Amino acid sequence: MTKDEMKKVVCQAIDEAAEKIHETVLRIESEPELGYKEMKTAAKVESYMKELGLTPQTGLALTGVKTCVDGGKKGPAVAVLAELDAVGTPDSPKADPLTGAAHTCGHFLQMASMLSLIHISEPTRPISIS
Repeated sequence: MTKDEMKKVVCQAIDEAAEKIHETVLRIESEPELGYKEMKTAAKVESYMKELGLTPQTGLALTGVKTCVDGGKKGPAVAVLAELDAVGTPDSPKADPLTGAAHTCGHFLQMASMLSLIHISEPTRPISIS
């Protein structure tokens, strides 16, 4: 596969999943949780992975979620990480009124990138979230 063909395959896979990724990430952004308290966020990521037929491990470092995608090819392992937590920014218009947490840190955007990666080409190595 040429470089241009690979780009086309990657873009097509992300485009096909864009609506679901966008919906999931907006749900994560709308319910921000502080570090080590990301139970709802972890559940959303776990559910997303299960819908793709993956087998996520949960409860890692309390709220972490991890899965492996194996395309059956030999080669080096690659880990992709995305942070689940929001930060305390009570002045943000998107802050949770009870905790002051908001995704002003951009971690929900890291999550969008990681979820997109699951959909592209033939991932052959572990994908981890913590």
